[in-house]
Amino acid sequence: MRDNEVWLCQGDIFESAPVLDVQVDPAGGLVTSLGYGPAVLLTHDCAMDKAEPDGSPKAERLQFARLRIASRTVTTVQANDLRGRRGKTGPFEVLWISDVRPFGECLIFLSDPYFVPLSYFDAAMVQYNVTEADGNPSAPRATPRANDTRMGRLEEGQIDLLRLKMLAFWTRLKPSTTPTA
Repeated sequence: MRDNEVWLCQGDIFESAPVLDVQVDPAGGLVTSLGYGPAVLLTHDCAMDKAEPDGSPKAERLQFARLRIASRTVTTVQANDLRGRRGKTGPFEVLWISDVRPFGECLIFLSDPYFVPLSYFDAAMVQYNVTEADGNPSAPRATPRANDTRMGRLEEGQIDLLRLKMLAFWTRLKPSTTPTA
């Protein structure tokens, strides 16, 4: 885990974000609840750096996955398997995240995403003095002004792996790129 930027970025780790829980009750109906807990921002950066003509953020909602503490979520055998495959694209559904302080080893399931309105974060488009990889100045970036509980961000290699896993999970196409994580 590394420090997060001032603006919102894919892979940001929130200590306390809205978390949607959906269960099936004994009668077969759905029971939903909204709580707060750790989560990872899944929305790609390019979806968060667009502005409306009035300068407000174009994105209406952000996609998250609940950050699950491994010791409470998977068996020891499963944890050992996932830990051993942490830099690999398979299994596509799970991203293993080592040492998220104060939670320890964690994971996210790409099969369990949910959305939060961007307005919850009262985001504004702010211009920063940042140069893109191509040498051009960056566009304004969505910057939260409320409910910002970010505690860090995934490492760059983990973000690359997250992107490959998302592509593979949703399309079932095996990535031809080798992750750098």
